[in-house]
Amino acid sequence: MRVSYRYATYNVVLLVIASGPLQGYAQGCSLLQHTTHMQLLGRSSSSSSRRIPYSGIDLDIPMLDQSTAEVNELSDAKELHTVDVSVGSAPLEKPSGILCQTLLHPAVYDDHFVKFAVSALGSDLGSRFAGELRTQCQTAFTESAWASLWDGYTGNWSQNHVDAPDNEIFGAMGVWLNSERQKNDMDADTWHHWRNREPDDTSALEGLIRHVSLNPKPTTTLARIMDFGSGDGVELSKVARGLGLSRSDTFGVDIVNGTAEEVCENFTFLLAPSAEDDYDKALSEFLETNSLRGTVSVVFSQVTFHHITSEKMRTSALGFIRDVLAADGFFLLAEWDNPGIPIDFSIYYDLEHYLPTLFFSDPAPTSANIGQLNAEYLSVQSWAELVSSYGVPYNAARSRLPFTSGRKSKVWLDPFEASERMVGRNFVAVFGGQVSK
Repeated sequence: MRVSYRYATYNVVLLVIASGPLQGYAQGCSLLQHTTHMQLLGRSSSSSSRRIPYSGIDLDIPMLDQSTAEVNELSDAKELHTVDVSVGSAPLEKPSGILCQTLLHPAVYDDHFVKFAVSALGSDLGSRFAGELRTQCQTAFTESAWASLWDGYTGNWSQNHVDAPDNEIFGAMGVWLNSERQKNDMDADTWHHWRNREPDDTSALEGLIRHVSLNPKPTTTLARIMDFGSGDGVELSKVARGLGLSRSDTFGVDIVNGTAEEVCENFTFLLAPSAEDDYDKALSEFLETNSLRGTVSVVFSQVTFHHITSEKMRTSALGFIRDVLAADGFFLLAEWDNPGIPIDFSIYYDLEHYLPTLFFSDPAPTSANIGQLNAEYLSVQSWAELVSSYGVPYNAARSRLPFTSGRKSKVWLDPFEASERMVGRNFVAVFGGQVSK
């Protein structure tokens, strides 16, 4: 997740964090990288003293993790449901499925789905995409079924499931997008361009980190940083460059090595095994092998923790973060809030991982295999309680942050207030500053 820009990490749907010392570094610098990333400028030794005016977190931009861009690759490995849009299925007489019920739900459509589509596709195409989805959905049901579309819908996978219309409509929307782009001679934006729109040498995340480190007092000296769920490492490299930090004081942790080749020399990548039994051992070794214990000024994690569903691995991850933080260090957590009311947002958040395959693929896919992901989405309160229980207490003062929306003036919101106003129910919370060891 990113702040005031596109929050995103490069992780796989099954999980989203990791690590592995120089071995991971060597892999990250190999020629086997399979993705294209923006080129970064070289590190500036004078950057540590610069001051970036911090305008605040953009309420209108959703934060997404890189697993959203990986779903299509994972789906391609399965048998896909191919859509023949020339043959329409008979309208269903009863509400079923999850795609229409979720994306058109009053708690989702205007405040989250439409704004996400507009941010990804642009105002005109994004608005028309949302309208076309409504038309496709209405056509899929009889009049009586359409009128009772949300009967029995909770947003929870235990009570709602994928049905025939879901993959068909998803594929049909890909056909529609391809047609609109062809008619209007439009190219699809790429995932990496969308999530890295800032100039090569700037980072809004750096601005946020600087802001948190200085407000309120006592301040935190930014001497060493870590991205827990570092993905391609592009954002981590930009932050490190802005802070004037060397590779030896910049760490990226992940279970998948997706480091962009052009930034792999800018930080120390730690690759942790995804196997539950090996994970804790690896993190413990990193503490000593890399002299991390009690030395890191800030650990940030961007929409990563909802993919860590194993209680044992969460315990290892949060214990590791607690142990690497310096006495004045803090943990910055960016996540999605699932309040459970008026619906459970779990299915919507899973669909948020699939939608970018439509928005950023060229051509857009015309088939789909939608399903439940290995993820768990908690409320702000539950995230705060979970992290605090591992000895990194929620810092209410530092968690009250500046936000902006369009041309409106800056507002200060805590994570609970921000989740009610931010696209995707995103929030940023700060833990530590005075860490219980």
